[in-house]
Amino acid sequence: MADDESLSTRPARVVIAGRPNVGKSTLFNRLSNTQRALIGSVPGVTRDLRSMLVDFDGTAVELIDSGGIERSAGLQGRISELAHSALASADIIVLVFDAREGLLRPDEEVIASVRRIDRPVLVAFNKIDGVASAALAELAVPPWPHQGICARTGRGVRQLRLRIGEMLTQLGAPSAEMLKERDRDPFTVSLLGRPNVGKSTLLNQLLGRERALTSSEAGTTVDEVEGLFEHAGRSYRLFDTAGVRRRTRIAGVAEEAGVVRSLNWLRGSDIGVLLIDAVEGMVEQDARLLGLIDACEHPCVLTINKWDRLDDARRQSLTRSLDRRARFARNIPRVQISALSGRGVPDLVQALDRLRTAHEQRGALSTALINRLLERAVAEHPPPGRGGGRQPRLRFAHSSSSGRIVVRGTRTADVDATYRRYLRGFFERALDLPRLEVELIEAHNPYAQRSSRSSRRKSKPA
Repeated sequence: MADDESLSTRPARVVIAGRPNVGKSTLFNRLSNTQRALIGSVPGVTRDLRSMLVDFDGTAVELIDSGGIERSAGLQGRISELAHSALASADIIVLVFDAREGLLRPDEEVIASVRRIDRPVLVAFNKIDGVASAALAELAVPPWPHQGICARTGRGVRQLRLRIGEMLTQLGAPSAEMLKERDRDPFTVSLLGRPNVGKSTLLNQLLGRERALTSSEAGTTVDEVEGLFEHAGRSYRLFDTAGVRRRTRIAGVAEEAGVVRSLNWLRGSDIGVLLIDAVEGMVEQDARLLGLIDACEHPCVLTINKWDRLDDARRQSLTRSLDRRARFARNIPRVQISALSGRGVPDLVQALDRLRTAHEQRGALSTALINRLLERAVAEHPPPGRGGGRQPRLRFAHSSSSGRIVVRGTRTADVDATYRRYLRGFFERALDLPRLEVELIEAHNPYAQRSSRSSRRKSKPA
């Protein structure tokens, strides 16, 4: 068994492994039917463990794309260590080799490493276009079965998938249906921030095991790393995104692609966690990122990492700086943590729980209550007309399926930003719900229009 966690209570883990640049990420994308893994001709483009829950013909599988395994010092050596940790947690290993290059010395080292782990192995010889069947047979690695594929075109991948399915059946892996209820609609949380602020360390702290590569080298994570954790019976799916920095400072294509997808993850996630480095303070890029999140009106937790490295005087100075530079985002909760030691992380989890509760409560708001609050808000402070003109009339409000409050009325385009902020703040205080989004929609009274048309018809000469 891969670990102490029973296979009957979790998806089977299938780890794709091999030396760098043999096509592991392309195969991951092909098997999961996505384009999530970064693909590049530069060895080492995949740096972290990416995973995805995949339905393998009715069997629940956590498909994991590992970094390349090789003997190396520095960053590439850490990537290799991370890949080895993935192999140790695997139920099945899919070992990928380049059929055109044959088995090189680094491949032999990978084979030796995998033999020591003692897991079921299926060998995938990739890039078989132009390789004779006899030559492929000579590459066989007994006693492991093998399958020739071309991950780029999809040739042989269906057969590979069927063979993985047979191995899963022999292991007694649970069906996808059995796990569906447990993992139904987990809340998605995107970890955002500049490179090297501690996103990967925080992800590992929350998951309780190493999934993301951590290093003092900025830009270590160039792709999204995904993991699932539970707290108080609630599931959260975490995404450790590539560090977001100004586009003019992005050094490589891989990092640029990661930045674009990080911002897309923010738009598609339920909650954002923006990390800043307490030692460096809130720099211009942090304020810009916070502004992007605030503009999306996304639930968010501003998380100050490395708080334990500041003395009392520097903590007070940073707090004053945040109050000043983030004054436009006063409603965003703020926590102080040390992702490395775990201090303050329970406070972050509680903040996530509160934001999730608020989100769920928004969907349960009654229309009658919202309309009573709208009447009170307008009675206490009516919306002014633009340039002394006629007043906007806010007639009706309700909660949308996405949790925002929709207010309908006439001349809503004349409602200025100040009054919109007042209305949002009024609902937030009355309902005790942070980060409410209030949308104003023009909606004329259809009965008034019908009455007007009827009057015109009556006024026509007989």
